[in-house]
Amino acid sequence: MWRVSLEGDVRDALPRISAPALVIRTLECRFIRPQITGWLADHLPHAERCAELAPEFLAGLLLRVYMLRALGRSEACYAACEAVIAVAPDRTEVYELAAMSAMLEGDLTAARRYARLAARHGASSKRLALLNRALVKAEKGPRWARTYEYKSNHYHVLSDIDKKTCIASARVLE
Repeated sequence: MWRVSLEGDVRDALPRISAPALVIRTLECRFIRPQITGWLADHLPHAERCAELAPEFLAGLLLRVYMLRALGRSEACYAACEAVIAVAPDRTEVYELAAMSAMLEGDLTAARRYARLAARHGASSKRLALLNRALVKAEKGPRWARTYEYKSNHYHVLSDIDKKTCIASARVLE
C-alpha cells in the first residue's frame, strides 16, 4: 500500500509516490480533473458570449460544443451542435461528437438522428462509418451463433466464448 501526503500542489506530490505509473496517472486524473472542470465552468460564459456575438464564427461555436461536452451538459451540447450544423452542415466532427456523446449516454435515438443528419448533409468520415456500425450492433446486438451469459450482483455478462469467461468477467467487474 502507498501512503502519500498531498499537501500543496498534487502534481508536485504524485511523482514522489513509489507506485506504478498506471496508479500515478490514475491519481493525476482524479485530482486534476476537478481543476480542469472548474476552469471550463468558469470560462464557459466567455464561449457562450462569443457564440452570441458571432453566431457564424465556427471556431467559437465548436469551442462551446467541446466545453459543454467536457462538462457533461448533454442537452446544451446538443443545442450547440445544432448551431454548428446550421452554420457548417458539412463539418463531420460535430456529427461525430454529438453521435458519440449520445451513444455514451445510452441515447441511441439521438445518436441515430445525428448519423442520419450527417448522411443527409453529405458529411462522411471513417469515424462516422465506425459509429454507424457501432449503432447497428448496439441496436440489434452482435451476431453470435451461441450466447453464454452470467448474472452477478451488478452485471449481466454476455459472451460467445463460454460461460467460464462470463463468470470471470463478472468477477473482474465486481
